[in-house]
Amino acid sequence: IDAIATMPDEELAAAAGAPLRAVRALRGARTLVEARSIAAQLAEPAWVALAADAQPTLERFVELRSGAPAELDEPGARAVVRELQAVGASLAQLRLALTGAPRGPELWTVLTALDRDEALARAARAAGL
Repeated sequence: IDAIATMPDEELAAAAGAPLRAVRALRGARTLVEARSIAAQLAEPAWVALAADAQPTLERFVELRSGAPAELDEPGARAVVRELQAVGASLAQLRLALTGAPRGPELWTVLTALDRDEALARAARAAGL
């Protein structure tokens, strides 16, 4: 973690093969191998189709994300996550929709790494829309 923590953003993004805006998500990695795995989740998520009970979570996410800027900063991304938590949304289902994985970096960092159109497309695909 120390080596990753001390790497400049541009160097970490290049080493992980990720865009610069994904650096926040990569910072939680313990190794460069893990950082590359996170970068792959963000760039090429496994396709998942979520059950019908995920629909309310995905619908609320679409509402929130549609009204937000094209790219979220940290406060904006944290606000989306807080709002979803406040309405009892399943963050685990949203993580699956956005990354195709049950685990990974903090959800707010995923939201900063994906622009609005990509995030909305992934949510729609997972919902079967």
